[in-house]
Amino acid sequence: MVAFVLQPANLSKKSVARHYQDTIVNSVVFDDHRSVLEADQLARLEKYFPDGRAQMWGAVPGKPRSNGSLVNKTQYDKLHEGDGVAFYGGKKLYHAGRIAVLFRNPELATRLWGTDENGQTWELMYALTDLHEIDVPMDTIRPILGWSAGSFVQGFSVVEGEVALELETACGQARADSVPSSQTHPPALPVQLAALTADAVHAAIAEFDAVGREQFLSHHKYGKARDYFIALNGQLYDSKAIVGVAYGKLPGRKPLRPSEFSCGNQTVARRLEALGFHVVHSEDSGVPVQTDPHEYWWSGDDTENVWVEIRTVDGIGLSLQCPDHRQNGHRDPWFDLVSAVRKGDIVYHYSTRERRFVGQSVAAEDATHDRAEGAYSVSLTGFSVFDEQIDLAVMRSRADALFAERDRLAALYAGHNLYLPFQFREQRSEFRMLSNYFAKLPRSIINILFDGQSSGAPAPTPLSPPTGFLQPFKPKADTEYISTMAGGSSTRTRAHETLVNNFAEWLAEHDLVPMRNAAVDLGTEDPPTVIEAKCVNGAFADAIRAAVGQLYEYCYFQVADRDSGLIFLADEPIPEQWCRYLEDDREIGVIWPQDGDFHLSPLAEEYLGVTD
Repeated sequence: MVAFVLQPANLSKKSVARHYQDTIVNSVVFDDHRSVLEADQLARLEKYFPDGRAQMWGAVPGKPRSNGSLVNKTQYDKLHEGDGVAFYGGKKLYHAGRIAVLFRNPELATRLWGTDENGQTWELMYALTDLHEIDVPMDTIRPILGWSAGSFVQGFSVVEGEVALELETACGQARADSVPSSQTHPPALPVQLAALTADAVHAAIAEFDAVGREQFLSHHKYGKARDYFIALNGQLYDSKAIVGVAYGKLPGRKPLRPSEFSCGNQTVARRLEALGFHVVHSEDSGVPVQTDPHEYWWSGDDTENVWVEIRTVDGIGLSLQCPDHRQNGHRDPWFDLVSAVRKGDIVYHYSTRERRFVGQSVAAEDATHDRAEGAYSVSLTGFSVFDEQIDLAVMRSRADALFAERDRLAALYAGHNLYLPFQFREQRSEFRMLSNYFAKLPRSIINILFDGQSSGAPAPTPLSPPTGFLQPFKPKADTEYISTMAGGSSTRTRAHETLVNNFAEWLAEHDLVPMRNAAVDLGTEDPPTVIEAKCVNGAFADAIRAAVGQLYEYCYFQVADRDSGLIFLADEPIPEQWCRYLEDDREIGVIWPQDGDFHLSPLAEEYLGVTD
């Protein structure tokens, strides 16, 4: 059954505002908390949020009832991934979103938010997607809930069924700018879907049957459905067209135009299922899913072959990888962009850790779709590092030109989603990259970013040639760094960068020149080595497998010199049996901190030409 969360979070309270800033505005970086995330939880989070971070919130289990159950746990157990959430404070609902991943983790909750006065923590957790600003006063909400005047949200509350659908509609109508989010979903329906009846839908289906599909769609100016269909009596009906026409069957209503609402699992399909109709996705119905060759504004223009990967996790320049669907099992248009990549296309790489463009690669093949794994992937080659520093500050300094170019493209390709990688905020100082994984990068935008001026019509842009595998080492923020966002700042720990920076200093002290690039943590050119650093946290097998795989990939995909000596840098001593495996079987040296210095295995000493 459809459910909806009313989550009290009054930002006038300092503790609530601080928690909201830390895990909603700034979001939670998975790498910072791997030691307390269960393997299954981490896998689900990383599958849904491939950029390695998500906005999170939670609820305490609550007081025990007379039957032994816990108040909030009982409510929480009604939820499913895909259900809606709205945050309440100041006598209104002010933010709304959707649950992407549900999980219970008291250790992570304590680390993020501490405990309340009763010693409980907010362990009933959920990761959010499509979080956006709304402004829905309680006067609007009370009639939907059947509450009396003066009532307000007093605790973690979950409503179900028709009431949940009406709340979703109310929040969708009030949609404003998005809070930075890891995924993008279609907006909720901007009409009162709750008013739609089964009789009206049947009337629309009867009209469809009477005139046939082609005439029905042509008369009402709808295109053929690609994703969602009503399955009835052995036939399939285009769900969006049926709903739009059915709305006009209601007393005093006119049919909806296609531009007046969006179709998706959380809007049209959800309402149809609530009315008792069976809705199927095209991949389940036998209807072939095809990409309209005119779907994208750049279709047919071979010069518009540039994309941008917005990445948090390691592996820049090796491959593109993302799921082919959302957590709810259905397609995401931003993920689908990866499937459109073709051999020879150019991929720019933006590092969210460094908040800058770090380099570019070339697609080594057409995108592949592994239906069994539910993933798109593209192998990359020819990674090269950018000499020019194009970071967030530079982009904001060129925001006026970027806004103007966006408006030009929107007018030129009216009716098309541009799929640009930016959040265009009214305040130029808040201009930033999207947190989506993948986006389109028009040639005209490249000209603005890398030349500082608009080029007018899109034209091919000369690309920086490779400048060597590694670049001079520049330390990143280590033990603590400040992430500044609207409304405040958050202090974070980067043990990984502390380890890398410390060993870079060790290399310099031993007359070796530390180097790195956007993919490789650390290395040297003379002698040639590649060093992969990992924070082990006691999980030796996982860390070693990851390091071995990445070291081999760096050489195979020519991100580093293929003749390099390979070294695993750990943050704690590695057991002898693992050292033997790495040295004798994999020919990988091992290094870890020891007594204020570093311990080097025999092979690591040989590769670096030093004596421990």
